[in-house]
Amino acid sequence: RTVLDHLFTRDLDEMARTAWRQGQDIGLLPDSGWKTFSTLLDRCYQGTRVIVDHNQQHDRYVQVDVETLDTRVTLDMASTGILQVIQIIAYACFYAPPLLLLDEPDAHLHADSQSRLYEALRGVAAETQTRILFASHSPQLIQRLMYDPDAAVVWMSEGAKVPVDDAQRPAIPILMTLGALSAGADAFDPARPVILLTEDKLPQPVTVLAKANGAPENLVALSYNGCGNLPAARLLANMITDMRPDARIILHRDRDFRTDPEMQFELSTAAAERQRNGVTRVTEVFTPLNDVEHSFTQATHLKEVFNDLAPELIDAAIADVTTFKR
Repeated sequence: RTVLDHLFTRDLDEMARTAWRQGQDIGLLPDSGWKTFSTLLDRCYQGTRVIVDHNQQHDRYVQVDVETLDTRVTLDMASTGILQVIQIIAYACFYAPPLLLLDEPDAHLHADSQSRLYEALRGVAAETQTRILFASHSPQLIQRLMYDPDAAVVWMSEGAKVPVDDAQRPAIPILMTLGALSAGADAFDPARPVILLTEDKLPQPVTVLAKANGAPENLVALSYNGCGNLPAARLLANMITDMRPDARIILHRDRDFRTDPEMQFELSTAAAERQRNGVTRVTEVFTPLNDVEHSFTQATHLKEVFNDLAPELIDAAIADVTTFKR
């Protein structure tokens, strides 16, 4: 509120302020920070105006309303997306900083609001002398920025820049959607010839199981966070084969009580789809038991790990737990 009040009163005289409150016509505004602010806001939310009504001699509080094409509400009642855009544009227009640093300005915003936020950031950079540097985990926002010739996208992991060439950039939004961006840099590492995409949130157990069954030590495992993300994981696997002609991709799925014919049907369907699309070096596999953890609870494995215990004790413990769960 204070920034809006200062911007409004600094840039407009009494006559211009009165005219704005009555008509909200951007075309009648003198060239000023308030006109830039109003123009940029109109680009993001067409027809939206901010009306400031504050007499410093009499009013204790700053009255700010937001008027759209069909309603007028106080600033506090405006949507989160509009508030975020107003705040950023007003700050840039009033203070005119050479550099504006933003930490995840898209957080908690709907995808549509994120697109409007992008337009606001792009407008500020184009219409003012302010340059913007911000961190984001939004696939929608990154997708827009990647194809903006006036923007640069830098992938950071553990404080260091991840080198990504132009051919690899399309995979970034998908990795973000899957929540695998933090570990995704390994997918582009030529020293990692095998990439395991797992539906398990924690990739460590399936990594151990894979290595115990002959996978190389430099295997990289990325989680695609649940079977609901399987279509995106398949798309990512297909993209990686284009970017990494030297790599093989294994896509892990839990059996989850499927019968052998059911598993064979799903694997055959997925293989046929890859063949139609000309995708090679991708293999989709089910766990031999219901899930990865099931393999670690087999009696033979437990007796090998806990070899200081009598085998009868381990068999009895498994029987007791099975009876209890049933």
